[in-house]
Amino acid sequence: MNTVVMTAMFMSGLITLFSAERYFSDSSGFVAMRTAAGLLMLGAMALHVWRWRNLEKSGNHQAAGCEIWPAAWKITVLLAVAVWAGWQHATKDATGLTAQGRLLLGLWTVPLVTALTAGIGIELAAWQRTRDADPARISRAGRSWTAMGLLLCALVAINYAAVRRDVSRDWSYLKITEPSEATINIAKASTEPITIAIFYPRDNEVLPWVEGYATRLAQLASDRITLKVVDKDLDPINAARFKTSRNGVLIAEVGTRQERMDLGPTLTAARPLLKKLDSEVQRLLLMLTSKPKNAYVMRGHGELTPNTTSNMSPLDSSKLVEGFFRDQNWNIKSFGISEGSATRVPDDATAVILLGARTELLKEEIETLKEFTGRGGAILLSLDPDKNQDHLQAWLASIGIDFDPHPVANERSHVAASRSPVDNWFLFTTSFTGHESIKTLSRNDDKIAVLVFESGSITLNRDAPEAQKWRVTETVRSLADSFIDKNRNYKFDEKTEKRGATALGVAAVSMTDGAAAKESKMVIFADSAAFSDGLIRNPGNLALIADSMKWLAGEQAIGGKLANEDDVRIRQTDNQDLIWFYGSIVVVPLSVLLAGAGSIRLGKRGRRRSDNSKTNSAAN
Repeated sequence: MNTVVMTAMFMSGLITLFSAERYFSDSSGFVAMRTAAGLLMLGAMALHVWRWRNLEKSGNHQAAGCEIWPAAWKITVLLAVAVWAGWQHATKDATGLTAQGRLLLGLWTVPLVTALTAGIGIELAAWQRTRDADPARISRAGRSWTAMGLLLCALVAINYAAVRRDVSRDWSYLKITEPSEATINIAKASTEPITIAIFYPRDNEVLPWVEGYATRLAQLASDRITLKVVDKDLDPINAARFKTSRNGVLIAEVGTRQERMDLGPTLTAARPLLKKLDSEVQRLLLMLTSKPKNAYVMRGHGELTPNTTSNMSPLDSSKLVEGFFRDQNWNIKSFGISEGSATRVPDDATAVILLGARTELLKEEIETLKEFTGRGGAILLSLDPDKNQDHLQAWLASIGIDFDPHPVANERSHVAASRSPVDNWFLFTTSFTGHESIKTLSRNDDKIAVLVFESGSITLNRDAPEAQKWRVTETVRSLADSFIDKNRNYKFDEKTEKRGATALGVAAVSMTDGAAAKESKMVIFADSAAFSDGLIRNPGNLALIADSMKWLAGEQAIGGKLANEDDVRIRQTDNQDLIWFYGSIVVVPLSVLLAGAGSIRLGKRGRRRSDNSKTNSAAN
């Protein structure tokens, strides 16, 4: 039996096993594929033993010795597969790697990678067509390529340790963004001219950075913005007009109102604000061009809170999102029992915000929210899975919004954060409708995604008692291959679960009764973690909350894509991880090794030809 045939059988079995585990684990033929893979691999080993015994019986001990190394690497792979099966059994119900799991992981990955790498060199040496068998050459190849395999494992371990101990440093001195779409839209929506005055001497090192950004903004909103560059010492008249006694400031003026940004006279002092210049300018323009808005944030029910402590999870904190609201000219006011949440929403409220209540709202508080929407109020509501909200969910169900608290999962397309099964609940989505409350997302669905963690889902019921009074539209949906994990085991169960896109967010509009009819609006999202400090830095989540609040306040005309000025840690999805992992750790080193082996063989052939030509010349 030819060595090529045996190796092909073994590799076919290994590939079949990989395919079964990776792509067909949910199909009915999964067991059959695993069985076929085992038979192919064991059959190849049986052929090796049969061939070795026949060579020994015939007295061809040298040829029999050539079978040792090819059989050895295949046996090592089989042992690694056996340990891998044990590792799968030990970690199938775990939410993270235990000490036992890490040990087993190393015990199967290192032998597998080493054996497969060594097998390349061993098979190349065994397949060379020479007149006599040469066990010594195969043995040398086996030792050399085994060393390469161990080196490859070391590289993988170093890479893994570097990723786990990730430390980022910002070595860039400055990073100035272009004016964002949102800032440009705010300027264009202003009903009055805007003047931006930059107070710096012409030879100042900060001026080129600020002037370059402001000039670009003035060009994009030329019908609204007038730009002035002023040296306070040379132009005291403008210094008095803009009420500044020193240089190093940027002042925006609309009518008689002014807002200022103190940058500082030196590049070192100005650097913190220069790195977020667009968001700071946007904040000034909003304060000058939009009316102050009051957001009453409900407290006292275990909601996300801005009062962070050292041991608080970022998924429980709303510090960043509430700071963002203030930058968008929202006045944040607490709204609990002592502030009247069980009696009436104040008349000056633009919107009521409820982010992930974890304890039951009182019936009186639900009635307060109903009364608020009955007089044209706006509500932003995010829900948490498996939290008791019977009164709230009953109200939503009465208007046709059914909330399912079971988490949405996807074992194929998710964010690889912890490398454990819980990542199947850490999802991204680029499935957006064209609703006004998410227009930035719908226009940029090829660039940004919304992240959710342990999100519930929403179903619309058009037959609900109050459904005819509300116009409810889905806004954000999960990917089509996701599923609702009803038994919370992080895996797709074909018998009890079904794949398909589900609504994660909806927007609802209702007309109030009476002569002074106005629209009531609600934005409901099935995951409060999407607005927490842990995920709000993601550009898609920030755009979601920004556009939702503008829609609720009737300011959707000034929406747009926000500048992403902060360095956000990017995590790849499973498919992206595989590409980068195998590309950087396996493909590139092996390509170099194969190129080196090829050049060595070509050199040996050249030397043999040279020696043969010299011998022939001497004989002649």
